[in-house]
Amino acid sequence: MFLFLRNFLSNRTIQVKAYNGVSKPYPTENGILQGSVISVTMFLLAINNIFRKIPNPTKHIMFADDCYIYCDGNNIKTTFNILQSSLHILKNWSKATGFKFSPTKSQCIVFNYKPKINQQLSLYNTPIIIYKTIKILRITFDDNLKWTTHLKQLKSSCKNKMNIIKTLSHHTWGANQKSLLTIYKSLILSKIKYGSHIYNSAKPNLLKIMDPIRNEGIRLAIRAFRTSPIDSILNYAGEIPLQLHRDQDTINKKI
Repeated sequence: MFLFLRNFLSNRTIQVKAYNGVSKPYPTENGILQGSVISVTMFLLAINNIFRKIPNPTKHIMFADDCYIYCDGNNIKTTFNILQSSLHILKNWSKATGFKFSPTKSQCIVFNYKPKINQQLSLYNTPIIIYKTIKILRITFDDNLKWTTHLKQLKSSCKNKMNIIKTLSHHTWGANQKSLLTIYKSLILSKIKYGSHIYNSAKPNLLKIMDPIRNEGIRLAIRAFRTSPIDSILNYAGEIPLQLHRDQDTINKKI
């Protein structure tokens, strides 16, 4: 097995093809073959010890090749110093392993009610920009955790998906009610429920901006009138209020 892996990684070259022309082979010093059945496993083995030397209180999260480090504290300057030390450790790890982080793609966000932050993080001597919002796994975090940006983006995304249900709910040739409800749950409800246990801490008035989208999707699915009461269409479709969906997801994640 060792010989197979060594041969798999040794003497690899890449070429670029444009129209009918092919470039000369270029040897690759690092990296693994993309598309191979064992490439993902080998990548995970290579990056498995990335956080091994990072001390507490810095915590970390990793998804595929996206990694996040975070720290909480009462003193913003001390917290930044701790994170900067962790970034220095990651930089030394990258030099030893051949990996390289991208400072321009790195982002920083400070969950703090103070409007001005006079601290700065850097990676490879390149400052890391502090953003008001960042997106992690399709969930947009804002620096005051009010979730306004995420819910507005979620509403806009669901509106675009609603056009599919509008087309398929045509009264003469459209899909049947059961199929339309399934499509609604797949395209609209699934997007609303994704990460709902996280943004469920938003203010109730802000969370209600998703209710019109849910109502429109169910009305189209069961072909109800616009003037039909909300409680009636929910009962007819066998659906529960969105807040109950969010509360259920929150409870399930805590168990």
